[in-house]
Amino acid sequence: MRYPRILLAASTVLAAGLIVIATAGSGAAAPEATHSELQVSYAKNYRTLTELRAASSAAVKVVAESQRSEQLGGVPTTVTTVKVTRTISGTNPGSSIEIRQLGTSEVTGNISKLMQPGHEYLVFLVPSTGADDAAPNRYLIAGESGLYELQGNQYQFRGRDLAPGEPQKLPTSVQAGVAEAAAAR
Repeated sequence: MRYPRILLAASTVLAAGLIVIATAGSGAAAPEATHSELQVSYAKNYRTLTELRAASSAAVKVVAESQRSEQLGGVPTTVTTVKVTRTISGTNPGSSIEIRQLGTSEVTGNISKLMQPGHEYLVFLVPSTGADDAAPNRYLIAGESGLYELQGNQYQFRGRDLAPGEPQKLPTSVQAGVAEAAAAR
């Protein structure tokens, strides 16, 4: 019975060693939280806002309010409660909804940028229908691409990062009026 305990102890030391290696060189006296990267393969890439809107159940303007981190099937996610200020196209999702995004502040990758409380966004939504995540007011960002943050009179792309060498297809910056007109078509 001692053999399994030795393996468990060795595994624990190895895991601790990996954490130390991951945080070494930071100059901090205390251990820091580790940062992980999540890489996702996507089945669909969108070329235009019209294409993105066609794949969405709704295009909405929102203000991000509160956030919480959760695990969904072992994958770290962030759920942001948002106030819907305008439904531009599709089915009105309600005045307050939750949007689940892959990742957390400690887990990034080729995923959409996390919404920030107090910021305004144009979001292309699809209902969350997974067995572990279905809820009447829970949505996902279409293709992890349908997220634009309002900055002045421009929307800035905050959707998923592309694979190395993959050309950007959706506009990285677009006039607010133009983006909202494209989302309405």
